[in-house]
Amino acid sequence: MDKTKNRIMDRYDRQRIMEAMFQQIPHLFPDMGFVDNKGHWESRCKLFGGDMRARREKVKVSRYKDNYSVLEQGGETMGLLAYYMADRGFPAVKHLSQDEAKKLKDEALKQAAGELGIVLTTNTPRYQPVYKPVIRRLSEAPKEFCIPWQRYKHIYGNRSDNLYSYLQNRINEIYLIPVWDLYLIGSMGDRIVFPYISSAGKIIDGKVFRYENGHRKAISWLSSDWKMKQDGQSIDRPLFGSHLLQIDPAASVNLVESEKSAIIGTIEKPTAVWIATGGIGNLNPSRLSALRGRKISVYPDCDGVEQWEKKTIDLRGMGYDIKLVKPKAVLSQLGTKADVADGIIDYWEKETDQWFSEEYSYEKFKSEFDEIETFLSIIKPKADKVMQLVKRASEMG
Repeated sequence: MDKTKNRIMDRYDRQRIMEAMFQQIPHLFPDMGFVDNKGHWESRCKLFGGDMRARREKVKVSRYKDNYSVLEQGGETMGLLAYYMADRGFPAVKHLSQDEAKKLKDEALKQAAGELGIVLTTNTPRYQPVYKPVIRRLSEAPKEFCIPWQRYKHIYGNRSDNLYSYLQNRINEIYLIPVWDLYLIGSMGDRIVFPYISSAGKIIDGKVFRYENGHRKAISWLSSDWKMKQDGQSIDRPLFGSHLLQIDPAASVNLVESEKSAIIGTIEKPTAVWIATGGIGNLNPSRLSALRGRKISVYPDCDGVEQWEKKTIDLRGMGYDIKLVKPKAVLSQLGTKADVADGIIDYWEKETDQWFSEEYSYEKFKSEFDEIETFLSIIKPKADKVMQLVKRASEMG
C-alpha cells in the first residue's frame, strides 16, 4: 500500500524535497548531462555544445536561499518544480484554481520524492518550530553606543562651520579656540558638531547643526549620519557639557536650552559650568540626576519661561538647589524665541562699536589683555583635562 497517497504535505516536507531535487539534478534529468559549475548546475550542451543544439538542451539550474530556478538559454526563467512537472508530463497549473494547483504540485513533489528515495509516511513527525529563549551572557550583551575617539578626532578642531565664522566677526578668536576645545566641538564642512560626552569621557553621540547668520537651520545626529548604531544598541545621551562636572566639581552650574548658549555663556562667564539640556522638554529629574548637589541657575529662552519656571519649582521640591533667572526685558526685544546667547552676542556687538568709537589708550588695551589672560588661565587647563579624559576613555575601550 502506498503510504504517501493521503499524506498531507507541509512546508517542511516541500523544502526537504526541493532541496533534494536540487542536489540530485543529474539523477532527475540524466539525458541532460548536468555538471556542477560553481554551486549551480549547467547542461553539458550549454557548457560544451555548439550553436546548432536545441535551446531546451542549454539549461542552467541555480538557487538563491530557498528559491530554485531553471533558465533555458534564450528563454524565460521558471521554477525547478514547474520545470520538473513539464518534463514529467504534468498538466499546466495556470488555468487551475489555487487549491487545485497546490494539490497537483504536491502530487509532483511526492513523485519526485519517490524517484529520489525520500520516505514520506503518515507517521512522519510534523515539523514544529521550536522557540527557545535567547539568554545573553554579560559579555555578549549589546554595548552602549558611543563614537570612537579615533574616528571623531578627524572632525575635531576643523573649525570650518558657519557658527564659528559668525562668531569670529563678533569676538576675538582667542576666546573661541579654547572653548571649542573645552566642549570638543567638531566640524563637517559648514556644519558644526556638538559632542555629547559622558562623565567617563566617552563620546556618546554628536548633534549636527547647520547655522545661517547665527541661527540653526538643520539638525541631525552623528550616529545617524555615520550609520554606526547596531541592532540592540541603546543611545543614552547625557546633557551637553556634563563631562565638565567631573573636570570642575566645585563650580556652580548654569543650565540653558541650546548648545550654542552653553558655549557663548562659557565665554562670558568662564568660572561656571555651562550645560545645555538640548531641548525645552529635557528639564526633568531623569536628565538632571547628575546635577544633584550642585548649585544650579536656569536660564530659559524667552518662549520657555513659563514651562521652565514650573519645572524649576518641581525640581526644588525634589531637593535640587535650583533657581530660575528670568530674561531681562532687553532680551525679549531681540525676538520671542531669543535666548541668553542672543543677549550676549548683542552685548558684544554694542561693545565692539563702542570700542572703535573711542580713542585708543594704553589703559584700554591693558584691560582687554588682562581679561584675555584671565580667561585663558581658567579655560585652557580645563580643556587640557577634557582631552586627557577622552583619550583615557578611548584607551580603556
